Amino acid sequence: MESISDGASVITEDDRITNLPDDIIHHILSFLDLKYAVQTSAVSLKWKHLWTLMPQLNLNSDTFDSLHRFGKFAAHALSYRNSLTEVSTLTLKFRGSLTRPFATDIVNYAYLRNLKQLTLWHNGTAHELPQCLFVSRTLKHVTLVNPFSMCRSCTPNWAWDFPALETLNLTCIRLGDGSEKNLNLFYKCVNLKDVTLHQCSMKGLEVFNVCAPHLSSFTITEASVLPKVLNMVTPQLETLTASASVAICSEGLAASSNFLRLSLERFNALEKVNISMSNSRLKKERHVPSLLDLFRTLRAVKFLILDVDVIEVYKGYVTYY
Repeated sequence: MESISDGASVITEDDRITNLPDDIIHHILSFLDLKYAVQTSAVSLKWKHLWTLMPQLNLNSDTFDSLHRFGKFAAHALSYRNSLTEVSTLTLKFRGSLTRPFATDIVNYAYLRNLKQLTLWHNGTAHELPQCLFVSRTLKHVTLVNPFSMCRSCTPNWAWDFPALETLNLTCIRLGDGSEKNLNLFYKCVNLKDVTLHQCSMKGLEVFNVCAPHLSSFTITEASVLPKVLNMVTPQLETLTASASVAICSEGLAASSNFLRLSLERFNALEKVNISMSNSRLKKERHVPSLLDLFRTLRAVKFLILDVDVIEVYKGYVTYY
């Protein structure tokens, strides 16, 4: 503490944040949108280029008043980023279509720099997701979310080329465009271990195949449309969590598209199954046969956990007969 002429005192103290190691500063900056991370370059000479070395990128169009300004900023910022620094994580949130050139440019930029984790949130009209999103040799974790559930974006029909992928989380996505009756999207994802499909649609599919030799956990909840058969070739599967019925029952759909029908091959490792009903207002008597078929398919499971709605359906059937 040192005195000054007017009798007041000031405390001289080092800038503790600036003196932190660069990797810790990068971790702190990783919680910021790139727009604000760039603004830290004005803090001091040391901070001028720190943002260009960040391995994590967060981009959100809501921080701009138009998609045009957002796209222009993203292109400009990425062009100034250190070209030798890899991108470990990309979180991209925006209102609009993933088919916009700037959106695919951002993702391709990260793919070329050995991206490991991708999170995409987009709130726009229904469209087919670009094929370039589904080819990466380095991606290990993918999350795709379309919060506007009434306009589900659909994936291409061909197999996803993610040989390193370990976890996949999809929310409000349509699997396939409806032109194919039999899909096998995951067979090239040879290291896939955990899949979660929430509020997804498989409209028009006769069979949806899940072929993943190392998959240990599979979750499918509140689907809007189910395939006639969910065929799982997953010899290492240990945990299955499923909504047995669709979230909103549509009278226009066949009964097989409203209720889960499983085909399990080589599932000796399966230990625990959680079954729930997304729609408790379904006509119970209509789906009792499907529920009994599901129980027969899962008869060798060690632990079968049923929610109250499933028990009520079965209870009503037993009481009636």
